[in-house]
Amino acid sequence: ATYDGPEGFNDDERLGFNAVASTRDLVETYLAAFEVIHTKGNAEGVMCSYSSLNGVPSCANSFLMKEKLRNEWNSNSYVVSDWGAVEAE
Repeated sequence: ATYDGPEGFNDDERLGFNAVASTRDLVETYLAAFEVIHTKGNAEGVMCSYSSLNGVPSCANSFLMKEKLRNEWNSNSYVVSDWGAVEAE
């Protein structure tokens, strides 16, 4: 799974999980439901996960946040981070 990692992961392993997926797999399998809730359901908010996608943290992933959410789906929804996804030093 791109969000959680393989079953059996503990919390520490999930926090550092890097999901590796092709653009095609992301669009056709994982992002299809999110596209519908933003383009047809007018979702007001979305939460980025604490895991990374193809080496980029989800909350800082321009493919997810800018290209898909803002540009392609034309969403103005707010974005919040999952617990521990963004840490201040």
